[in-house]
Amino acid sequence: MSLPRLSELRLNETDLHLHAGTERAEHHSVDDYLQYLVSSGRKVLGITDHWGRYFRRSPKYHAHYEASAEGFETYANEVKSAAKKYPNVLVLFGPEVGFGAKIEGVAEEMFTLPQVEYFLGEPGGGKPDMRYGEYLVEGIEWIADLRERYGRPAFVAHPLRHAVNSIVGRSGREADGSLRSPLYGPTPALDTIGEKVDHVSQYFDIDIEELAKALVKHDVPVELNESTIGRALAHNAMPFLERYLFFYRTLLDRGVSPVLSSDQHSIEHPSPTPFHFAWLLGIEVRDITFLRQWIKE
Repeated sequence: MSLPRLSELRLNETDLHLHAGTERAEHHSVDDYLQYLVSSGRKVLGITDHWGRYFRRSPKYHAHYEASAEGFETYANEVKSAAKKYPNVLVLFGPEVGFGAKIEGVAEEMFTLPQVEYFLGEPGGGKPDMRYGEYLVEGIEWIADLRERYGRPAFVAHPLRHAVNSIVGRSGREADGSLRSPLYGPTPALDTIGEKVDHVSQYFDIDIEELAKALVKHDVPVELNESTIGRALAHNAMPFLERYLFFYRTLLDRGVSPVLSSDQHSIEHPSPTPFHFAWLLGIEVRDITFLRQWIKE
C-alpha cells in the first residue's frame, strides 16, 4: 500500500462522507461504487451508511442488507474487500450516527468492529427547549465522549443541514400534491450588515463564537458538506450561501479544522467534493488535520 502524502493531495481527492449501503441501487455493488469513486479522482474515501438503518425499528426500505448487526458487518466486510483492489487509495469505513445515540448493547457490538475506523456525528432538527447552537455544542461533547470511550475519531457532519431545510426549504411536492416553493424571503446582502457575527449567529440560531470554542476545545472537526451547499444553490439562495461562507470562515479563523465531503448517495446522481467552496474559503488539504491519523504530512 502506497498512500499519497497530505502535501500531494488536492481538494477534490478527499471525500469523507459517501453512502454506499442500504440506499445503494439494487443493481449496483460496493465494487461498482468504489470503482466509480476512484475513477472520479478520489484518493481518500470515507464510506458510510446511516446507523439507524441497521436496527429493526427503522421503517425505511433496506436494499442489500438486513436491519441487524449482521447486516452492518456484512456491509463493512464488503467495503474492506472491495478496497483491496485499490492499494493506493485510502478507504475508511464508519457509520453516520445521530447525535446522542446509545452505543451500549448490540450497537456497541457493531461500533467496535475492527472495520469501523471513524464515525460521523449527525445533528438532527434540534431540541425544543434549547437554541440550535446549544444543541450542536451538546452533540460535540457527545462526539468527544464517544471518541474517547471507543477510540474512534469523528467529526460533525453537515451542521447547517437543519438551517438550509428550514430557511431555504425543500423541493418537490407535499403529501397533498401541492408544489413546494422556496421559503426564504427578501434578505439584505451581507456586506450591508454591520455586526456580521451577531447577525449570522441569529440567522442560523447558532452562537458562532461558542460553537467555535467547543469545536476547538474538544478537537472535533466540522464538515463542509456539498449536499447542504447544493440544496441552497438549487433554490438560487445567494443570501443563505453568503452567510454559509461567513459561518465557516469565522470557524476557520478561530482555529476549527475542516473536513470535505460530498454526502453522495448514488452513482446515478453523483456529487462533487465541495472543493469550489473550499477554494472560496482558502482551505488547503493540509488544513484537514483529521486525515493525519492515516496519512503522513
